[in-house]
Amino acid sequence: MLFSEEFEELKHVGRDQPCTFADLPCNRPKNRFTNILPYDHSRFKLQPVDDEEGSDYINANYVPVSSEVIH
Repeated sequence: MLFSEEFEELKHVGRDQPCTFADLPCNRPKNRFTNILPYDHSRFKLQPVDDEEGSDYINANYVPVSSEVIH
């Protein structure tokens, strides 16, 4: 398989994962790219500020890394 074909296949990875917090109207401006959104199950949550809607949102996900990879 060619690199370009593999790259095209990546567009479909994770499409079944919900990104509902990223799509809330108060959070949309915080997403630099509309096609790169954090998954709900692994998004990084900030400390909320005075019950301000969306204040716990940042476009970021936790990424699990094996301890063998960390140097």
